[in-house]
Amino acid sequence: MRRAACGPTRKSRQQQAAARLSAYVTHGVFPRESWNKFKADDGNGAAANGGFRFFWLSDSCPQTTAAVKGRQPFEVLTLAGPIAAALQI
Repeated sequence: MRRAACGPTRKSRQQQAAARLSAYVTHGVFPRESWNKFKADDGNGAAANGGFRFFWLSDSCPQTTAAVKGRQPFEVLTLAGPIAAALQI
């Protein structure tokens, strides 16, 4: 299986001294519950521990939505409103 890079590595983030780190994915598919690897930051304003302040994802993948509900750093964004508006429901 080939892994795709999706941004700076933990080492480069630490070298750049990022104060906060957040991410967004449209369709949160995480094979073999790999979402467990994404940890929350330590809350002291430093991303040095490799954690995320926020990790936003849409509710387009119900299995992932159920798995991350109420877990930090995840925040689920619903698509129902925008889809209904686009369809003028």
